[in-house]
Amino acid sequence: MRYLLSTALVFFLAGCHVYVPVGPSVPAPGTEVRARISDTAALGLSNQLGPGVIGLNGSLLRVDDNEIVLDLQSVRTLDRGTFPWTREQIRLERNHILTLERKKLSVGRTALFIGSLAVGFYLLRQEAAGGHFQPVDKPPPQSPL
Repeated sequence: MRYLLSTALVFFLAGCHVYVPVGPSVPAPGTEVRARISDTAALGLSNQLGPGVIGLNGSLLRVDDNEIVLDLQSVRTLDRGTFPWTREQIRLERNHILTLERKKLSVGRTALFIGSLAVGFYLLRQEAAGGHFQPVDKPPPQSPL
């Protein structure tokens, strides 16, 4: 039972995350964010990150009225998908950020995932212990008179 609880805790902490829009308040440094950037910003970052960048994922290092600084973790491109980055610091002017979202734990998705795991572990344990999952014998079919 302890094993099951510790496994569930690991999955809860790893959990299912979603991105939610950042409101008028600015997230605290250290918050994981996803930014969709303007074409102007993408063009300005093309020498540093390559062509076709449409979004950046990373940890927020600093925010002021004019710019944000990200500890870059991954880059999204128009045609090549998302790929990891080497945790480089990137400065973005705030007026070049089209959307900014923060990473948040989805309690509902995580609970559903953990519940599914718990049911799966229970069923496996029952089956391994010679549980009650034996097929029910059906009576032989009646011959028509």
